[in-house]
Amino acid sequence: MGDPSTGYRPAGISVRVLPAPVQRMSVDLLLTVADGANVSTVTTQAQAACVDYLSSLGAGAPAYIARVIDAVMDVSGVINVRAQRPSSTDLAIDQYTLSPRHIIRAGTVRAITSTTGG
Repeated sequence: MGDPSTGYRPAGISVRVLPAPVQRMSVDLLLTVADGANVSTVTTQAQAACVDYLSSLGAGAPAYIARVIDAVMDVSGVINVRAQRPSSTDLAIDQYTLSPRHIIRAGTVRAITSTTGG
């Protein structure tokens, strides 16, 4: 192997380090926001919670919708969330990587809000 303290490696060994291919996941978050909560702040924080979860995934790790929902439900002022496919009424589904090398990252994350009205 080579001497790690000198940075040398045996001749004839070719080393290539490639970034993991990125697979984008887009989702619409239908949020119910508590009365009195700042809708703009809650919306921004909910989107950030989704993006943060997806950014935490390692190579080959699937994105579970239940974990997206858990992350968004931890945002103060969110009392309910439904994750849907973008611009659709179909529920979002878990996303699996195309290969063990791929990583899932956020595509378009939209938060659509309503208040409880009570």
